[in-house]
Amino acid sequence: MKKQLSILLLSLALLFSFTACEGDGKKANDNTENKEVESQENQDDKSSDEDNEAVSVIEVDSDTAKTLIKDNNAILVDVRTEEEFDEKHIDGAILMPYDEIENLISSKIEDKESYIIVYCRSGRRSGIAAETLVDMGYKHIYDLGAMSSWQE
Repeated sequence: MKKQLSILLLSLALLFSFTACEGDGKKANDNTENKEVESQENQDDKSSDEDNEAVSVIEVDSDTAKTLIKDNNAILVDVRTEEEFDEKHIDGAILMPYDEIENLISSKIEDKESYIIVYCRSGRRSGIAAETLVDMGYKHIYDLGAMSSWQE
């Protein structure tokens, strides 16, 4: 009887020690360091989220775009193809096709605080380009949309 009781107690002790371990093999009372690391990671994630939330693409009309150019030295970027640009573009615009903008932007506009206005033929490509610029860390991105929105 004593032998059975000893085996039962030993089994319970082993069971308890196994359940006290976390899934990664560390003991439960060793997770203070893990909680501190997780807490720091959560703070970093929140900080990054706050930075990204603060920056978004703003759709603008022609008059607002002109004001941004005048008051903030905004750069007008045509994100259409070279052929479309050569055919017709807004005076003062620079060409950066939307599917190449990620590779071209840093050589043409280094300052991520620059005011940038993008446009294309219909608004689809300018939307893609604008989101790409935000994702790259540019802070002041404006989408004129279709070039036909521009009023001289």
